[in-house]
Amino acid sequence: MIDSYTPTIIARVPGWATFGQVLPQGFAVDGLQVEHLPTQADVKNRWPDGSIRFAVVTVEVPAAGEYPLVPVGAGNQGAFAVSSDVLGGSYLHLRTDP
Repeated sequence: MIDSYTPTIIARVPGWATFGQVLPQGFAVDGLQVEHLPTQADVKNRWPDGSIRFAVVTVEVPAAGEYPLVPVGAGNQGAFAVSSDVLGGSYLHLRTDP
């Protein structure tokens, strides 16, 4: 079980965002959700224990700000992530915290 990481999405502008998300083993099994927002997570790869290793995540953020990425059916577990440009000139930055 991972309890020291919380992927955090930092949206610079409101709108749609699609990005690839790598996760540590054990972070999420059933799916991912950006905060309380409707989220599509297309799982592409799993760890040997069945937890999500890589997923493509799509979400519409209503306003600029920080949004935690949490496992479906579980609480926020801690931060790492990647950066991704978004269509339409918007920018989404995913912060990595040790």
